[in-house]
Amino acid sequence: MTPSQRLPASLTPLDTALNALLDGIEPVAPVEMPLSDALRSIAAETPPLTAHPSHDIAAADGFAFCAHDLVGASSYSPLPLTAAPIWVEAGDTMPDGCDCVLDSDAVDATGPIVQVLAK
Repeated sequence: MTPSQRLPASLTPLDTALNALLDGIEPVAPVEMPLSDALRSIAAETPPLTAHPSHDIAAADGFAFCAHDLVGASSYSPLPLTAAPIWVEAGDTMPDGCDCVLDSDAVDATGPIVQVLAK
């Protein structure tokens, strides 16, 4: 059950205000014109945009990770990994699920357990 709200007489309900504002407004028909005349005009249809490149690429050499999985990792509290991280070179396609690259100094792979020492 919603309580009924009393509006002061000075306020207009939103639906009434929108109807009054939009009364008599109709879409404008698109007009074709040369590009040189189109300055300060609005495009009626915009072509779909595609990402270039179509996939994420590594910006630096290092180990690829998901940044969310590295929360809390530090040299005082290393984060042990269950699997060895994937090495990527700058310009390589990022592996699925990875969105950041850590420098080789931030990962300790010398022992039996690979650990992240920084983020």
